[in-house]
Amino acid sequence: MINNLEDIDAKFIKKLREINGDSADKLCDEIGVNKTSLYYAENCIRRLSEDMLNRILAHYKVNYNRDMKLYKEAYELTINLYESYLFKDMDSLKKYETEFYEKQDLFSSSRAFIFNDLMLAIINLLKDRTVTCLLLDDIKKYRALYDNNIECIYAIVYAWGKDVYANLRDVKKVVLEIYKYNSNYNLKPSIEGMLDFQIAKIKRCNHEYFEALKFYEKAIVSLQEIYCIERINQTKIEIAGLLIDLELYDKAEEEYLKCLNEAIKYKYNRRICACLNNLAYLYFIERRYDECIEYVRKAKAARSTHPDINYFLAYCIYQTKSKEEARNIVTKLLTDEKDRYTYRMLKMIQGFINDNHKNIDMYFERSKNHLEKLHDKLEIKVLYEMNIMYYKNKDQDRYLKLVDEYFALIDRKPHK
Repeated sequence: MINNLEDIDAKFIKKLREINGDSADKLCDEIGVNKTSLYYAENCIRRLSEDMLNRILAHYKVNYNRDMKLYKEAYELTINLYESYLFKDMDSLKKYETEFYEKQDLFSSSRAFIFNDLMLAIINLLKDRTVTCLLLDDIKKYRALYDNNIECIYAIVYAWGKDVYANLRDVKKVVLEIYKYNSNYNLKPSIEGMLDFQIAKIKRCNHEYFEALKFYEKAIVSLQEIYCIERINQTKIEIAGLLIDLELYDKAEEEYLKCLNEAIKYKYNRRICACLNNLAYLYFIERRYDECIEYVRKAKAARSTHPDINYFLAYCIYQTKSKEEARNIVTKLLTDEKDRYTYRMLKMIQGFINDNHKNIDMYFERSKNHLEKLHDKLEIKVLYEMNIMYYKNKDQDRYLKLVDEYFALIDRKPHK
């Protein structure tokens, strides 16, 4: 735990002033202290004097508990909430959530206040991630007051709440900075393992695949130490995804099937869906259409909500069934589709079925623009391949243009 307890007191008086809507000038005038002294104290540049602390507490009529007992309770409760979420132990999570709400007011008027928003951020991961994200932005002012374990929990919760795929730049900045300054300290295995996992996801998003693999393997070592089986399974699923990125499809299939069997054994429904979704994707990009259809249907039976499997299904039906059957399925899927990218892909496939070149080209461009923003080179390749196959015997000029663009994308020259 940290030793700069006076800095916690200084942050408390700053928060107290702000929640009461007082400017520094107004407060200084009312309690008779120097504005510069208050500024230095609030920003931990100079030590907060006992006299100034007592004057401010008396002014706001606040009883501030500086006893370390509450601080230690809040510290341990933060770790307990985090580990309950990590293990997906809903009973423990509920128990610790109740404990937090019972003591929230006590924590709020003591040195433990620096943990309150972080605990609320963890609690809201399953309830309302918008609330978690708002809290995370407020919590950053207290990061300097945390020890290495708590600051790394903040980094992990930041990655969980913000989502690395949707907010790569922000997550990368926060998580890598915290990793840089804390990774050499003695972190708890539950924290070190999940921090390495988030670093690996960032590396994968940056297409640093072998670096990502190294961090995933490090994560597994720590997670094995605490016997966190579901998170190990999750990490192995991510490694299988890396193998797809590296176009090692046979190895990826083998790993996904192993992960699927393990997820079924332990009844990890979310991981079962992830394996089924990803196997469907693997068979989709390998053009193993019947197997793709089989795994899409398995994923839907497992109540997968991943929207991409809808266009996998539509394209595979288009390739293997009659136009009438494909048309009916795409029409039905479009009726209920809320995901914008999947909707565009379905509209493009509908264009294939109806030989509507205008729609094909329009939704191809929109889908490509979306994927370029995500730097998803593999998906862009698949998008090109679908269109090249369609235009090969229908429009030679369009076909040759797409082929040239495709080979430029993969840094190869087309065969003459």
